[in-house]
Amino acid sequence: MYFVDAQRGWACTDSGRVLRTTNGGSTWTGQTVVAAALHGVHFVDAFQGWAVGAGGRVLASTDGGATWQPQVSGSGADLTAVEFANASTGWIAAGPAVLRTLDGGASWQGFALPAGVHALGLDFLGTSLGWAAGQGGSVVRTTDGGQTWSVSLAAGGAALRGVTMGDA
Repeated sequence: MYFVDAQRGWACTDSGRVLRTTNGGSTWTGQTVVAAALHGVHFVDAFQGWAVGAGGRVLASTDGGATWQPQVSGSGADLTAVEFANASTGWIAAGPAVLRTLDGGASWQGFALPAGVHALGLDFLGTSLGWAAGQGGSVVRTTDGGQTWSVSLAAGGAALRGVTMGDA
C-alpha cells in the first residue's frame, strides 16, 4: 500500500488487482490488472506509479492507476516491493537481487545481494542511500544506488517483509 498524500493511495492484491482511493481510504475502487499476484505498488506523484508481482511482472501507470502498461523486468523472480526516488530512478526487490532503473522502467539492471540474503522489502532516501530487508531477519544497506550492498543486520529467524526509513 502506498499513499502520495492524505487522500490518494493505492494497494495491490494476490489476485492481480490494484485498488485506488481518492478520499483517504474511506472508499476504494479496483480493477484487475493481471491474472497473477501483485506484491508491491509505489507512486512518485498522483499520476505516475509502478506495481510489481509474480513471475517478474512490472506494470507502470501514468494516469493515477486508471490504466497500466507492462514493462520488462528481465527477471522471472517474484518481485515483492518497488520504490522510486523520482520518475526516473527506482528499485525492485527481486529475491537474491535488487533491480534498478534509471529511465523510468524502460530498462532494469540487476545487482546481487550478499550471499544468503533474499529481499522482500526495500526503501531509499534519495537516489543513493537505501536498505533492503528479507528472509532470515536480514537487512542490507547500499550507499551507491544499489550497485553494492553490505549486511547491516543478520538477526536470523523470521522474515522481515518491509523496511521504512525516515529522513530526520
